[in-house]
Amino acid sequence: MAALSAATSLPWLNYARPYLVAATVGVTILRRIPGLSPLLESRPAAYIARISYALYIIHPFMAHGWLGSGAGWTKYSKRPLTFALTFGLAHLSTFHFESRFIAWSHRIRRRPLTLLPV
Repeated sequence: MAALSAATSLPWLNYARPYLVAATVGVTILRRIPGLSPLLESRPAAYIARISYALYIIHPFMAHGWLGSGAGWTKYSKRPLTFALTFGLAHLSTFHFESRFIAWSHRIRRRPLTLLPV
């Protein structure tokens, strides 16, 4: 149902998208769905979840410039390259750039809190 809210043929359903997606997330957390749960617990889904923030940040940049230009077949023939670059950059960002900051924040969190006298 959440996927239908993105359909261009159902523009009125766009307004319900946040609620449908929230309901989908809630249902998948609270109960096991025979066809969907194994898919959501798979290694590819875990990988996409891990790099999802970087995907979110990087994907708009792929629409600009040479990769996002052109009309019709020309533009869509570049899509595989766009997807590969987006996922490649998201992987590099997550595992080689962000991981350093995440490790740093974990080290800071482990330090005992010292209060300064007032």
